[in-house]
Amino acid sequence: MTAIVAAAWRVVLRRAQANWPILGAAMLTIILATTLLSAGPIYAGAVTLSGLRRTLHDSPIDQANVEVSIFSAPGEYDSVDKIVSSVTPNAFATTGGTIERSGRSESFALPGQPANNVTNLAVLAFFQNIQQHATLVQGSWPTDSTSGPINVAIPETAANLLKLKTGSTLDLESRRISTFHVVVRIVGIYRVNNIGDAFWWNDALSTGGLETGASFTTYGPFVTTPNTFFKNQGGLSAQVFWRIYPNFDKLTVSEVSTLIANVEGLKNRLNQGRQPNDEFDVDTTLNQILRTAQRSLLVTRSGVLIVTIQLAILAGYALLLTSNLLVDQRRVETGLLHSRGASTGQIVMMALMEALILAVPAAIIGPWLASLSLRIFNHIGPLASISLPVNPVITRDAYALSIISAFGCVLALALPMLMSARTFVQARATRGRQASHGLAQSAGIDLMLVGIAILGYWQLSRYRGQITQTVQGRFGIDPFLVAAPAIGLLAGAIIALRLVPLLARIIDRAASRQRGLVASLGAWQVARRPLRYARSALLLMIAMAIGLFALSYGSTWELSQQDQANYQVGADVWL
Repeated sequence: MTAIVAAAWRVVLRRAQANWPILGAAMLTIILATTLLSAGPIYAGAVTLSGLRRTLHDSPIDQANVEVSIFSAPGEYDSVDKIVSSVTPNAFATTGGTIERSGRSESFALPGQPANNVTNLAVLAFFQNIQQHATLVQGSWPTDSTSGPINVAIPETAANLLKLKTGSTLDLESRRISTFHVVVRIVGIYRVNNIGDAFWWNDALSTGGLETGASFTTYGPFVTTPNTFFKNQGGLSAQVFWRIYPNFDKLTVSEVSTLIANVEGLKNRLNQGRQPNDEFDVDTTLNQILRTAQRSLLVTRSGVLIVTIQLAILAGYALLLTSNLLVDQRRVETGLLHSRGASTGQIVMMALMEALILAVPAAIIGPWLASLSLRIFNHIGPLASISLPVNPVITRDAYALSIISAFGCVLALALPMLMSARTFVQARATRGRQASHGLAQSAGIDLMLVGIAILGYWQLSRYRGQITQTVQGRFGIDPFLVAAPAIGLLAGAIIALRLVPLLARIIDRAASRQRGLVASLGAWQVARRPLRYARSALLLMIAMAIGLFALSYGSTWELSQQDQANYQVGADVWL
């Protein structure tokens, strides 16, 4: 048995060596097919993930991150901090991230103001890990104060406005309880390292040392340690913040829905069992940003799928054309093998073995070639111009599509051999006059495709795109609407083949009246055997149709982006 298999492989390899030009073209076509189909999910995943992360990183700090806050009564901080510390890690398990704790007291009046006309206020605060985000200009960071004045540090801007320096003391009077005073001593003056740092949450008081309102001006914050902050509340509640910064670089497209659900359910989980007047507040628009981005991801994926399906049709037909050329070249050889005792199964088996030699390597290297090719977009093209790097990752979907396309290529090379496995006499007979109409025209498949294409065009005009909404309000990609442009292109190309015989007869009649021999013979040959030339014409028409579609699709997309940008920026206002 082993000897028989080895002999069969030797015959197949020798046949392949004899017909290497056509088999080389088939090999190249198969590699292109597996690469193109693998590139679809790889590119869609890479560009959508990069776009998602860019959207989140470019969003305002106080919108893309999450702030949990509560008014903590004296002695309550440890219990509420335990709740937040136990609930939030589970909510952001998909991305991970950091939690920065801070707090702000109620307002105090600065000294030197009339009791009936207080306009200048101050607040105490604490920031966890402030030393990593600010630099001391004078003095030192405050330590826990056990007795006497409270050690505090203030921003450099506030110190200059209030004419304070290290060692200065202030007697701050509570605005709520007139008998409650806090004496603070300036032990340090600091400067914020980066005003745009997410740590400061775009807070004007924390970064600029000054917050101006309609009736009051607040200076500070007067920063102390957490222990000192909570020990000197004087019966007042303090607002405590837990600012959560998810690590968006770990977020994947498949985890977006989970993160949306976790963010929207965070407040309920935090307030489970709490009284209505003692609840946590969650401030963020991260869920809205993710929902908007999720729809944009669907649009991007649908656009990639549209082009991928069209390229798959082009690659598949090119492979069928190459397979037919191989069958035509081997028609007499196949007939001789059949006449000398080779069964149809043996002939088809040899074709399958030959197809496997071509398809298996292509299925393996296709996804890798796609990944390497997509990295070029980091250096040239529209993604490079907007500095949006993509990191192509070979996924299971890419390998699945590569294997499916390779399997289809094996069938495309083997099935025509099954149809041509005839005797030598039958093979010679088929080289005579061919039919003037192909199977698609004879069975009316082209007219059926036209009907489906018209239905798809009507659906697209109705829904205005490939994204549809279900009864539950969920958005998704409609497979039929995505395939509709490809069906329309294929239907138009096949319908155009009905004109090839007519044009050939018209050209034949016109050329026969001329004195030239070459034009007359060429037109007569095309008119006599239109199907032989219709194959190449169909491939050319499909390729040209895809090119024209790509140009129109690209210009439409560019116009859409310009309209969206103009809408967001708005028009100039003349006064």
